[in-house]
Amino acid sequence: MKAIFFNCSPRKNKNTALMLRKAMEGAAAVGAETELVHIYDIQFQGCKSCFACKLKNSKTDGICAIKDDLRPVLERARQADVVVIGSPVYYSYPTGMMRSLFERLLFPIGTYHYENGVQKVLRTKVIPSAMIFTMNCPEDYMAQIGYPPVRKKYELVGSHTARRSGATELARRGVSIATISRMMNHTNEIITSRYIFTDTYNPGTAAMSFFNGE
Repeated sequence: MKAIFFNCSPRKNKNTALMLRKAMEGAAAVGAETELVHIYDIQFQGCKSCFACKLKNSKTDGICAIKDDLRPVLERARQADVVVIGSPVYYSYPTGMMRSLFERLLFPIGTYHYENGVQKVLRTKVIPSAMIFTMNCPEDYMAQIGYPPVRKKYELVGSHTARRSGATELARRGVSIATISRMMNHTNEIITSRYIFTDTYNPGTAAMSFFNGE
């Protein structure tokens, strides 16, 4: 298993980088091959709206067409089994470098076509991912300046998490993908297959670990 970690902070040895390294240690402990990428070391820009990835019969295959220093990193991210992105919070948002990475990493995968409200994408592989955010602002000071409060864990879990967990659990219990697809009101089983995770990742177990603070 390969896990790639992106440090979207200009600092290589401060809070964001330290938390990413701790996550890397956990991944390595279960046998993962890990890589840490310092985004600020790479010469690149965000999406240029060239639309090469959106042309009919495009050969980009979900990889940004811009050929720069980020291109080989995107290729490695494509082959990864886990992607973790970390960023400090600057001016209430992640860094601009993280946004530029998102544009180059995610936009080429999507299309402008939807089926049953679900966007069609160029890749069927679902890569478990996580984001780590750091901010040098104590919770009591946040209250003093009227900054949005720290949210409860249950507020961070959306309804789509339940759909994916439910589909996965039904598949584990032997329910056919055709039946699950009908239950989820999907137009085809390919869409449903994106909701079902392999044995390497159980969203239900992951959610329980999240709420238990593990």
